[in-house]
Amino acid sequence: MHKRLLALVVAVMLISTTMAVPVFAQEAEEEQQQAAMDVSTVFTAEFCPVLKQDAGVWALMLQMFPTLAETCPE
Repeated sequence: MHKRLLALVVAVMLISTTMAVPVFAQEAEEEQQQAAMDVSTVFTAEFCPVLKQDAGVWALMLQMFPTLAETCPE
């Protein structure tokens, strides 16, 4: 009886651990995506003239990356 109970507890613990791993992986992936959204790591001042050539593109980029205005002053 005790062996069955112990086996059941071990099985539940293994299943719980296995199900928790994707949650931690998803959180790590979201943190990486947030880091990628940082303008300073994506765009430098040398990209400013290219981005400002088209007003529509510039407006879209400012919506996506609000801190881009600091990187590319007018």
